[in-house]
Amino acid sequence: MGPHQDSGEQLWQLAQRSRLTPLYESYLRTWPTGPHAADARRMLAELSSADQPGPARRCELLATHPRDGTETTPGVPFELLARDAAQAIGACEEAMRLDPRQAKYAALLARASAAAGLRERAVALYSLAAERGDLRAMVSLALLKETGDGVPQDPQGARALYERAAAAGSADAAINLAVALLEGQQDPADRARGIALMQQASAAGSAIATFNLGVLAQEGQFGDPGDARALFERAAREGEPRGHRAAAVLLDEGRGIPRDPSRAAVQLLLGVASDDGSLLRELAEQGRNWNPETLISLQQRLARAGLYRGAADGIPGPALHNALETWRNGGFDTSALSG
Repeated sequence: MGPHQDSGEQLWQLAQRSRLTPLYESYLRTWPTGPHAADARRMLAELSSADQPGPARRCELLATHPRDGTETTPGVPFELLARDAAQAIGACEEAMRLDPRQAKYAALLARASAAAGLRERAVALYSLAAERGDLRAMVSLALLKETGDGVPQDPQGARALYERAAAAGSADAAINLAVALLEGQQDPADRARGIALMQQASAAGSAIATFNLGVLAQEGQFGDPGDARALFERAAREGEPRGHRAAAVLLDEGRGIPRDPSRAAVQLLLGVASDDGSLLRELAEQGRNWNPETLISLQQRLARAGLYRGAADGIPGPALHNALETWRNGGFDTSALSG
């Protein structure tokens, strides 16, 4: 499955979770003969106008950042928001008009505007929402100031926003502030505070922070290098799929822990099934970077699941790629993860 198809699956899954008419319509516009086209048409027919949410709810469903998502508002990746930016802008403008004091709608309108390429407007709205206390707006504005994207580069201004948002409980702000402190590596106090902030965000449930602690452990900057695998696997369980690949690398190479091709293969399978498709592409294009023993275990496990019919020779090729693609698309037997 290519990146374009991956976007279709992501959009379909989001439409299924939100049951929002514009998302079904967007799917049909882009994939009129796609695998879910018939179901999309059926759902559109079932959804009556009386069932449609108001502008505030539509704004939340269309523009919420994925890391601010909840069970009922899952969040929308930036690339998908860009496809329906006009609808998100319309809903969020109306939500902001109806509730002008609510900082959240200004922040969501800012994100939708950024997705539409309206950078100057997005910066103004992020600034407004940040002044009113919206944590996501603070983080987003800080990122723009940090990189000089659409605004003059202002590292100190970015850090001040991260400090403010982190103090108010934003895990993303704490992570970005920690990265800024750790990148300097000049002041031991900054380094200690950076690690403490990363631990704080990890303890609060941030999978990205846990992943970053794994990287620090792997590099010998935090805990013991042998802790890296457990941190990567925990990050993956908590929702950071990059943790599977990182753990697989450690197990494949025996970096800081004993080599274990069988467990490395399990982590590869979990990563292929859960990330954005990058690990599948890596195994197709750079499969020989992995040890043959790990690839043999991968082939054997896929064979047990009835997906791989080639030789278990540790050599990547079309047969392995096709089996992994089927695995990623849901045609798997979880027995491949055991044994």
